[in-house]
Amino acid sequence: MSGSGLARRTALALAVVSISAPHAAARAEHSPGVPGWQQRVAYVISASYDPARFEIAGQETLTYWNESPDTLGEIYFHLYLNAFRPGSNRARFDAANEDWRIMNLAPKRQGGQWIERVAIVGGDSLRALIDDTVMRIPLPRPLAGGDSVALALSFRSRIPDLRERMGRSGRGIFAGYWYPKICVYDRYGWHHEQHLGSEFYGDFGSFDVRLTLPGSFLLAHTGTLRNPEEALPDSVLTRLKAPGDSAVTICDMSRFKAPSDSAARIAYEAPRTWVIHADSVHDFAWACDERWIWRRARTGGVEIHTFHRAQDMRRWWDLAAIGARMMDAMQERFGPYPYPRFSIVEEPIGAGGVEFPNIVWISQRYKDEHSRRIEEVVAHEMAHNWFYGMVGSNETAQAFLDEGLTTYAETAVVEALYGPRGNTTVPGRRPRWMYPEDDSRTIVRRNYLEFQARGMEEPIVTHSDRFKNPAAYYRSVYDKASTGLWTLRALAGESRFDRAFREYFLTWRFHHPYAEDFFAAMNRALGRSFDWFFDGWFRRTDAVDLGLRGVRSFPLETARAGEGMSSPGEAPDSFRVEIALESRGGIDPPVVVAIRDGAGNEARRTVPREAFVNAGGAAVYRTTVPFEPRSAELDPDLILPDLSRSDNRTSRWPRVRAMLDNLGPIPLPLDRTAVLWRPDAWYQSKNGVQLGAAFDAATIRWERGLKGLLGIGARRTRGFFDLEGRLRSLRADPRGVARVRAYDIDGHQGWAVSLEKDLGSRIERGFRWKAEVGVDQDRLFDAGVPRRPAEWLAGGHSNLGAAIAVSRTYRRVQWSGSARLRSALLADRVSYGSLYAVTTATVSAMPALPLSLRAVFGRVRGASIPPEERFYLAGAGPRREWGSRWFRSRGTIPTRWTAALGGDGNVRGFAEERPSGKALFAVNVESRSAGFLPAWVPGAKRFRIPVLDLRSGLFLDFGKVGADGNDLLRDMAVDFGAGLRTKPLIRNRLLVRVDVPVFRTPPAPGEKRWKPRAVVSVGEAF
Repeated sequence: MSGSGLARRTALALAVVSISAPHAAARAEHSPGVPGWQQRVAYVISASYDPARFEIAGQETLTYWNESPDTLGEIYFHLYLNAFRPGSNRARFDAANEDWRIMNLAPKRQGGQWIERVAIVGGDSLRALIDDTVMRIPLPRPLAGGDSVALALSFRSRIPDLRERMGRSGRGIFAGYWYPKICVYDRYGWHHEQHLGSEFYGDFGSFDVRLTLPGSFLLAHTGTLRNPEEALPDSVLTRLKAPGDSAVTICDMSRFKAPSDSAARIAYEAPRTWVIHADSVHDFAWACDERWIWRRARTGGVEIHTFHRAQDMRRWWDLAAIGARMMDAMQERFGPYPYPRFSIVEEPIGAGGVEFPNIVWISQRYKDEHSRRIEEVVAHEMAHNWFYGMVGSNETAQAFLDEGLTTYAETAVVEALYGPRGNTTVPGRRPRWMYPEDDSRTIVRRNYLEFQARGMEEPIVTHSDRFKNPAAYYRSVYDKASTGLWTLRALAGESRFDRAFREYFLTWRFHHPYAEDFFAAMNRALGRSFDWFFDGWFRRTDAVDLGLRGVRSFPLETARAGEGMSSPGEAPDSFRVEIALESRGGIDPPVVVAIRDGAGNEARRTVPREAFVNAGGAAVYRTTVPFEPRSAELDPDLILPDLSRSDNRTSRWPRVRAMLDNLGPIPLPLDRTAVLWRPDAWYQSKNGVQLGAAFDAATIRWERGLKGLLGIGARRTRGFFDLEGRLRSLRADPRGVARVRAYDIDGHQGWAVSLEKDLGSRIERGFRWKAEVGVDQDRLFDAGVPRRPAEWLAGGHSNLGAAIAVSRTYRRVQWSGSARLRSALLADRVSYGSLYAVTTATVSAMPALPLSLRAVFGRVRGASIPPEERFYLAGAGPRREWGSRWFRSRGTIPTRWTAALGGDGNVRGFAEERPSGKALFAVNVESRSAGFLPAWVPGAKRFRIPVLDLRSGLFLDFGKVGADGNDLLRDMAVDFGAGLRTKPLIRNRLLVRVDVPVFRTPPAPGEKRWKPRAVVSVGEAF
């Protein structure tokens, strides 16, 4: 069996059925949209934390009430932490998706849960049958409906060193799913899936927890502290009890110095026990740290606590007050928050944020003072305490009920606090003309439209562990689900939808709804069925794709009050209008059409969805208006998430929005073509300063685009240009892109036409293939401009090219390979054919010494081979150099400098001579450090060069060019040395590098093998 086939079968075998076979009695009594029975639980846990081992030792008593009509012969528990060790189902599932983080965990970094004893309270021990992350306990007697059972468990848990929903931070931890948690039994049976990375499902109940920690730690937790006088010093208690709602600092541990005296230190670190109670929650999480800054605000009887580190003071200082405002907005929009406190904790998690009842973790990476990204993440995680925390849906099976509804709620709260426009940036911090405003609702829709264009969409209701492409999970359950809710709000009416959404929350609070319940509850509250939308948008991958095919108008014989179309007092309707429309996406919504004349008059009509349904998607809508129509537009207020707006107007000329390219992310408008422009300048020896403007035109779905450069030289009035058009046919093949290019710049004139296409599976794992075919013609008309004019054939000729590339990610290796064929096309002056093949690999088997490997082979044959088609030992040939603005002309990089662009042989010690030939073989080995010093040097992480953030590297190259391929493996050229490179600059693209070969053989005449030689370049060597 192939590796990819084995991976697919492994993934399918591990993805256990999401919903067990339904129990007939339980299923039969359920009415969609109406809560039924559910189980109740009560946990009593006593645990202690050992920071030296990152371990928790505990005793747990679980009381379980069987409220179902069924008799249970066994009980299941989740042991989630067992997923975080190599060989687990989660580790193998992730590896099948090319994620080897868990497989690569060293023993000291692994997590796990060990069950030391299970027994009936006051009775005999029970068998615990553990299968990875699931524990099955057969009961000594069946548990009938209405009965209860109490179990006592002894356990030990180790928190892994992994940036997950839990992990380590210094000596502290942020502990999620740290205790044995009972699986949910609902109308579909037991939910005892292996933990493969999706989020959690739990029964509501109470938690009484005693946590014993060293006295140096502060604790943040679910629930309410019952013994503050014992757990907290008097100074902290005084500030906690002080009146007032404003944000205040309760405790600043960042400035505290532990006692140096051994006796005082022992007393300071003496264990303290925190006694906590939580009710009507389905999980319990906590975090502890020795260096927190603890702040608190109040609102409406709810305390908002924040815990953060000193280095992130500026962005976190106001979050308690901001959280209080968000709490008010949430309660007003969605329903009451019945708990006395909510905590926001900064932790080094991999995701943006992670939610638990009454407490959330927020990533440390949000440091931008101009963006409101941290506020958006806090709003999202806080909203989870409504849609997850109180409405306890099965996120493992149907994640959109959690993430989709929460993303919608996040946007609603951000709009309530900061307005509907420009709410993602802090006003006044950056000029709008350089940094265009954007808003959270537009971002979510843009994410959905961009993703849908890639052709990898899967139904929103897909089980979390069953998405064929992991990237489809996020865009489906977050962005598409939220976009669908905003669309439904517009279709149903904003106030009606808001009341229905709140009613859904209040009805299903502290219950377990499924998709059928959400749809039924919303239909009932809205007063009509929207199943046509729910089925297409959530259960299938249907979309909204409307088009306006044409408009005809006819004068009415007698002006009259337009068949009820005019309002009293308005001019009578005088024209009959026929509007031809098309609906192609599978969802046929009602749509507003704006009809306009040339004098600024507008009439709006709503085309009912029945017009499309009754006509099979192609509809003709007839109406009357009081003026002669000149144009029409569908959905002028951007209510619908239409896939393509280029066909929504009678005019096919694109609407354009010119925007200054700030060399950073630019938000593309939903209904216009963005033309990003920027002034451009560089220098060449012959024409002096080249002044121009660069631009790039694009739409959200990349249907068409044009980028280029226009300008003029300072010494000659002759202008220059370089234009490239890109076209992606979304309906024919969303994975193919056609390109057309024409240029007259830096001594060259030419054109190129190519078509590139992603091949193979749309799933982004396994082998990824890409093919390209094209023709081009290039003519050197001014030999005084190129950096290396002798390497070009004067005049021009046409070429035919084809290339195929493949890449694959393995456990400790990222590999890629490509092959390129080129030949002269209908040319009399030249005759050649060439093959160029290259393979690269990045090896991380030794994290302190990462290796980048490269091997290349090239061969060209023919009666008349132009010099630009030969192979060069030291670096890229002239064609690739001409593609780099830094190397294509004299003067940009001084010719007295030894410079070589990465490519061809890359044996950089020979950059001054640049040997070339008809055959090439070379191998390059490089170890690139992430800092100025290699990671294996003690203290390397602390040593940084500011601004440029220089990084070092070591390299070894060997290879040869020759007249034929017969002697390539004999007498090869060799070099090795060290180099420095900057961090990526200017939109993370420009990287300046200096390599210093200190040894090469054969040496230049009159030189020694050992001699430093500096070689300047731009970009990585390969």
